[in-house]
Amino acid sequence: MGTRRVPEAWLDLSWVFGYNGHTARNNIRVTQAGSLVYYVAGVGVVHDIDKRKQTFYTGHDDDITSLAVSSDGERIATGQSGRDAYVTVWDAATTETISVLRDGHTHKVSSLTFTTDGKLLASVGGPDHKQELMVWDWRKGRRLAHAVAYSGKVEEVEWEPGSSTRLVTCGHNHVKFWKLSGNVLQGHTGVFGSEGVSGQVSVSHMGDGRVVTGGEAGHLYVWEKTRLTSIIKNVHPGGVLVTEVYPGGLLTGGKNGTITIFDRQLNKVSSVPEPPSLVYDTAGSIHSLAVFNDKVIVGTGKNEVWTMRLSHEGDFQAACVVQGHSVGEVWGLATHPFKPIAVTASDDSTVRLWDVEGRVPLATCVVESEARAAAFAPDGEHVAVGLTGGTFIILQAEHLKQEQRVWDRKEVRHDLKYSPCGTLLAVASNDNFVDVYSVEKKYERVYVLGGASSFITHLDWTTDSSHLQLNSGASERLIYHVATEKIVDESDIEGLEWATWTGVLGEAVAGIWHKYADVSDVNTCDASFTHGVVVTGDDYGLVKLFRFPCPKRGSKSRSFVGHSAHVTNVRWLSDGQTVVSVGGADHAVFVWRFRNVRPDTPPRERVQVSPAVEGESDDDVLDTEDELEGIPELTIDLDGSLQPTKTKKRREKKGGGGSGKGVIEVEVADDSTFARRRAAKTSASRHPDTPPHHTLLMTHVFGVRSEESVNNVHLLMDGSVVYPVAAVGVVLDPVTRRQRHYLHHTDDILCLTVDPAAKIVASGQAGRDTTIHVWEGETVRILSLLQGGHSRGVAGVAFSGDGQRLTSIGLDDHHTIVVWNWLKGYKIATARGHSDRVFGVTMSPWNASQVVTFGVKHIKFWTQAGGGLTYRQVLLGNKFRQSTVLCGRAGGVGGGEGTTGGEWWLFGVSTGHVLVVRDAKVERSVRAHKYPVYSIHVTPHSVWTGGQDGLVCRWDRDVKKCLKTYPVTDRFLDNLSAVALTSSQPGIRGLSTAPVAMVNDGPLLVATQHAELLLMDQHGIFTVLVQGHSKGEVWGLDTHPRLLEAVTVGGDNTLRRWALDSGRALGSANLRKAAHCLHLHSSAPLLAIGFLDGSVGLYLYPSLEKHGGAHHRFSEITDVRFSPSGRLLAVGSQEGVVDLYVVDTDGDSVSKEGSGLRRVGVCRGASARVTHLSWHADSRLLQINTAAGEELFYEAPHGTRQLLPESARMDLNWAAPLTCPLDVTTEGIWGSGDDLSDINAVATAAKLPLVAAACDDNGLLRLYRYPSQGSPKKHRQYRGHSSHVTNVRWTYDDSLLVTSGGADMSVVVWQVRGRGQSVDANGEAGGEESQEGGSVGTQEEDQQDTEPDDLPVEELTITDLEAAGVEGEYLPISVRSSVGIPGTKTPPTTKNGINAPVIRNSLFNNVAKPNTPATRSSTSTPGTKPNTPANRRNRHPPTTRNSTNNSLMGKRPLRTPGQGNKRLLPHLAGTAQPPARIRSLPTLAADDSTVFYCSGSLVGRLSLSQGRVAGHKLGYGDHTAAVTCLALLPADPMIVATAQTGRQGENDEGSEDSGALVHVWRGRDGVGLGLLRGGAERVVTGLSFSPSGRFLASLADADIIHVFNWIKGAHVAEAHLGAGLVTGVVHTGETTLAALTPRSLLFLDLVGNSLFPTRARLPDVMPEGVVFSVISASPGGTVVVGCSDGSLVEWRSRVVTHRLPPPTDPPITPPIRLASTSGEGATFIACRIGGQVLVRCYATDDDKLSFFSDSRIAAPTEDWTPLTARLGTSMLILGARRNQPFIVLDLTSGKFTLIEHG
Repeated sequence: MGTRRVPEAWLDLSWVFGYNGHTARNNIRVTQAGSLVYYVAGVGVVHDIDKRKQTFYTGHDDDITSLAVSSDGERIATGQSGRDAYVTVWDAATTETISVLRDGHTHKVSSLTFTTDGKLLASVGGPDHKQELMVWDWRKGRRLAHAVAYSGKVEEVEWEPGSSTRLVTCGHNHVKFWKLSGNVLQGHTGVFGSEGVSGQVSVSHMGDGRVVTGGEAGHLYVWEKTRLTSIIKNVHPGGVLVTEVYPGGLLTGGKNGTITIFDRQLNKVSSVPEPPSLVYDTAGSIHSLAVFNDKVIVGTGKNEVWTMRLSHEGDFQAACVVQGHSVGEVWGLATHPFKPIAVTASDDSTVRLWDVEGRVPLATCVVESEARAAAFAPDGEHVAVGLTGGTFIILQAEHLKQEQRVWDRKEVRHDLKYSPCGTLLAVASNDNFVDVYSVEKKYERVYVLGGASSFITHLDWTTDSSHLQLNSGASERLIYHVATEKIVDESDIEGLEWATWTGVLGEAVAGIWHKYADVSDVNTCDASFTHGVVVTGDDYGLVKLFRFPCPKRGSKSRSFVGHSAHVTNVRWLSDGQTVVSVGGADHAVFVWRFRNVRPDTPPRERVQVSPAVEGESDDDVLDTEDELEGIPELTIDLDGSLQPTKTKKRREKKGGGGSGKGVIEVEVADDSTFARRRAAKTSASRHPDTPPHHTLLMTHVFGVRSEESVNNVHLLMDGSVVYPVAAVGVVLDPVTRRQRHYLHHTDDILCLTVDPAAKIVASGQAGRDTTIHVWEGETVRILSLLQGGHSRGVAGVAFSGDGQRLTSIGLDDHHTIVVWNWLKGYKIATARGHSDRVFGVTMSPWNASQVVTFGVKHIKFWTQAGGGLTYRQVLLGNKFRQSTVLCGRAGGVGGGEGTTGGEWWLFGVSTGHVLVVRDAKVERSVRAHKYPVYSIHVTPHSVWTGGQDGLVCRWDRDVKKCLKTYPVTDRFLDNLSAVALTSSQPGIRGLSTAPVAMVNDGPLLVATQHAELLLMDQHGIFTVLVQGHSKGEVWGLDTHPRLLEAVTVGGDNTLRRWALDSGRALGSANLRKAAHCLHLHSSAPLLAIGFLDGSVGLYLYPSLEKHGGAHHRFSEITDVRFSPSGRLLAVGSQEGVVDLYVVDTDGDSVSKEGSGLRRVGVCRGASARVTHLSWHADSRLLQINTAAGEELFYEAPHGTRQLLPESARMDLNWAAPLTCPLDVTTEGIWGSGDDLSDINAVATAAKLPLVAAACDDNGLLRLYRYPSQGSPKKHRQYRGHSSHVTNVRWTYDDSLLVTSGGADMSVVVWQVRGRGQSVDANGEAGGEESQEGGSVGTQEEDQQDTEPDDLPVEELTITDLEAAGVEGEYLPISVRSSVGIPGTKTPPTTKNGINAPVIRNSLFNNVAKPNTPATRSSTSTPGTKPNTPANRRNRHPPTTRNSTNNSLMGKRPLRTPGQGNKRLLPHLAGTAQPPARIRSLPTLAADDSTVFYCSGSLVGRLSLSQGRVAGHKLGYGDHTAAVTCLALLPADPMIVATAQTGRQGENDEGSEDSGALVHVWRGRDGVGLGLLRGGAERVVTGLSFSPSGRFLASLADADIIHVFNWIKGAHVAEAHLGAGLVTGVVHTGETTLAALTPRSLLFLDLVGNSLFPTRARLPDVMPEGVVFSVISASPGGTVVVGCSDGSLVEWRSRVVTHRLPPPTDPPITPPIRLASTSGEGATFIACRIGGQVLVRCYATDDDKLSFFSDSRIAAPTEDWTPLTARLGTSMLILGARRNQPFIVLDLTSGKFTLIEHG
């Protein structure tokens, strides 16, 4: 009887014949032990020649394309081809994986090289038109740097010996010399000079610093640095293909097959002629050379490996140690009938005989054409070989000498077989015939078998030689009676026994084809009748082992990798213990040893193949697609349903609360009400277009995500409960029921876990922008944001035992596993998880490098290997092989009675069993539940399990005895629970205890499948903590007219009551059918519900008992509304009509149509379904909105349509809440690009001037002023829901707002707040709630002191740009092309996009005698301190950085427009000067004696002494483009960071290597310390060091912020703000930044590998048209922002504290450009007013920013405007544009020095 089960047998790779020399070079190396290392197909081979022993590395899944060996010969690196090309580093002795390097190259890895010390690995790979060079710290699996190596093919890369920073690449027409600096690879192209460029194939480093490359023209090129010093011509005609340095000099190999020997001076010593070939007339070109002691190992293009012993006299001894087939493909394979010998035939026109046991080639012959098939005669004396062209030949078997040639056909002979009796030979042809020849008659054709409709692929004889079966290309299987040449039916013949089965068609091998297989997927097979298995080869490079016979399609198999191309043939040896396979394009011959999984299995009798297919039996296993039946929760397509696309949400959301019904799309007319609302341009409202003053704060969320996810609820250390619902992480106090919320997710939270200390939470979300958040449970403050690891979503997360690592698993097709260092935010390792669905991941509590994943039919134990993971898969055995593993936990360490030691694990499976697994083997199983086990929780004393049967079981620590069972039913609820469970014994979805409770047997947290959280005490009594809707969507929502209560209906057919003030569920009722809408009566205790079947029901409130109803419609009821008087009920339906009912509030009268309702009118005339209803306050007029965008009005109670003009609608008094979104008073909520489904619901407040809108986009709730008329209005928006927000309602007193989510099934309660901390027009702080400090990240601060979801950034005008101080040269290209700067001319540009230089005189002509500055003396006009309060005149001045006693221009009258000292500054030597708009950026060091400034691509350094220029020299000159910004390290001022513009050539567009560079260098001597590059950005306009100097932040292209650890040269994080034009960035703390745009301020926190932005709250009153222009931050983190009107705004601890109005003396005419800098206790602002430069000092050491003093200086020139201000200790320096003077202001004396360019 056939079965789909996996065979209990295995194949082990024992030998590989062949070598890949024809498509690769430099792929032979030698280990420390002297073994050869090379690769064949997808296998790395370590070949001990002397011992004839091979070991294999099989860690690749595609062709290996490159190889490198470390200098000590212990580690090997191999790279592969494929879309996901990766590199592995493995041990030469054990062939175990050490590291896997992913997320680097695509297409293929073409070259690899280790540094001399073996610490770094360089790789080149990618498509030929754009190959990348990458440098790896391979032990950590981290990429340190990468760059585009060349726009053409790169042949080889090699490190400079002894260096870890310099390397060379060569290839098509180039040689490139690279330097690794920081995270940047700087490349310099070698100059060929007059010789002209030439393709270079190989590179080697001589010991004296010279570099030798071999060229395609046959020459050797000798380089020193980047200069070509000499050429040795005509070394190898046709090209130098390989160079290799050896102790005596250099070896070269050429296309002509010779080897040339050079000494160390590169003098030619001798030339070795091409080595002889065992097969060919010539051995082919030399593709690889390696040296080991006195041996030279040579790899040739004919796939042969030779060893030679060389002497300086030119003598040599050669031996061929490896050979294989070369060009074309290998298809022919046959094995000797009784010897361990195989024969292969190939397209290289050779036939080869292999001694499989002796592991040597025996004989080879060259035939006349390509050979495609081979067969041994039964006596083993002859070999028949099929050729192309219709020929076959007979060879003598021992020496392969040709004895006979037969040519009867014109097509290729694809298969041939001798009959078992040896008298006949059947030969298949591609012309659809099989010719049968008589051996005794010297191969005379005796029979011709026709009738096949396509070419013949396989042949097999019966044991009696009477019948022959064939397979054809048309998927036919035909059986012939040979003697009669007729096709027969197998079922008509009794006792038919096949001698072989090599055909891939037939009932006996139907199982080798999977359900969706193509007819060409399986190429070959061979059955072992003794072992009852069949081995196959397929198009995917896999050798598979199936049971035989396997008549059931889609049978299970074991797969074995090695071949990289399609496997063309497989055969058993005569001993029945060995399998030989051949690959097509990889030309390899693999030898496999067969072994039984159960070695004690007795030999079997010969398998008999039945002629008919057996029927299915009851014990047949299920297909993969069916094995989840009976577990409905697992059949949900998470991968599909979690796509966060707007289109999908719109398609599903109108389905009617989970009804599954589709929605008929309705076309909205251009003249509809909706079209008019959307097109409104001007506001008709008298209210200002500003966001509402009121804000919302999330206070409570009803619901929990437990239906589609498991083990997502946990108890924290303090006893709080943490769980996900929608996009919110909820922390619930089980005593007070108060919640804290983590609100930084943007889509559904799919998984959640806590660290071993139960203090830190990790949560992963769904969506295109998949992220993992790590946050603190107590403060809900974000600690790390992990991005870039997954797509679609995160299925599971788990902490390591020490809490330092986090493992996540994704929802992508490969279920990718990523191990993170979550605190630093980088990936430690990554790997593909499993092809079937993975349900969970956990980590070993004792070994941080071990990860366990489980899911459909698998459990895998993973171990970190560098940047990758290797795994062992648990053999589940026959009983559980088709089970789904749903949960897993570590059980403990050590063994109990009768067990061995080591870690042991517990896994719950879909059969209800718990598996005990030790050492990746199932040790035993326990039947724990009747239905699937969803949760296992382990405590020091017990093991808890929860199943679908609704039972919580407590087991002893060894899981051998169930101590007690706790059923989850209403009977065991405590007396305090006001509500019952949704159903009796709901399925368990999670179990958890707090760490303290684990020791003291505290309460157990239980999650059920019906969105319930229960807390179970020691006695098994449950307390209900959380309830919620569990299925479908929640659309029906209303609030009580007099109480703080709400009621909802959802797709789970339940009606639920909620207490909004206490956060408790008050009751629920099972409606037994799906409902969509509801409404509470204003005075009577009644509730109306609209159902999907077209009925409407009346229910009593609060008992929720059925009172009455009516059923007049057959389509979904879309809205129900009681009139304000309570006498009428309007019921809208999908049929486009509204029924009006009289309501019996007393319940005494019963009409014929239904209890409590009597229909009195019908509103007709709508062209589409009714979406919303609203009543007039007098209950006589009804407004209807439809899906066609119509706004209709009807008289009540008769339903007569009323035509109201637009002007009349303005004054209608609608009863609150107004819920029609098309009303004229709410037209400002519609954006110009919205469609009608973008807003699902609106509600106006009863007393407050507010309207709330429930949006379809990204789960947003928006808050507008009311009325909101005219063009789209500014608003506030809030996140929390992960799906579309379906409904919104205010409470009766407007204190709370309630929203319902669609697919997230949550109900969210928002508290309405008035103005928080506000700043009035005079700049004073005030308002209802004054906020104190605290770090950003908590819920209070995120929602009150920051505005993460405020109005989107508006477009900027030209005036905005000028006021913000943004120059055209600094804008990214895309911005510069669309935004013009008035009054400026575009300077001429050169070819590379850099502004055309202007050459000036050299500074260094008179360095020995610097210019003596000229001094202008004049009187100073004293001034007064304007508007200074009397109590401030005698106050102590503010202190600047590193200053305690300096006078700050204070205690004396200020100097107004006076003149100070004047100094002349010569130009820097050799500087290619950029246009004058580039800033000079003068910057003072903390010692006040050093000034750095920029001039073109150079940085100058001035030395100051007592206000005089004491020295002047070049500070740094390694820039290659204009310098755009400069920063000094605060902790060590002599460390400088500068940024240069990126290249913009034809070949650099979009290339990351052409991006802007940041140089970090030592200030005292200009020595470079590192280079940093963020990406392909063109311009860096801002740099900022963190206070400790560890991090350096850069602002690129006015939008992208990068953070570097410049000391390590590592790129830490980046953020694309998308917030408009970012004009500045400063550090406010070690891991915090502030970024400024003209309209907003963003705070960014460095969390993990991400920058997490939050929008700062702005002053409530800002003059119209005023924008932010400049930002500075004090060392204490105080942020001061200058505005275009001259005013200042201050933020402390991220709270806006003060707005200081602009100065009135002198008056300022906005817009004005400001320069700003801050120190300890003071902020300085400089600006140009008329002919003066005004410098104002503000004190920041008080409670709020205050003016202290000012100084006025005559402007040096007419166009001089301060652009930068930098602070030293007691001096301030102001800079303008290039070549304009600097002003150095002494803050102690008030004197200034003017430094001009001479």
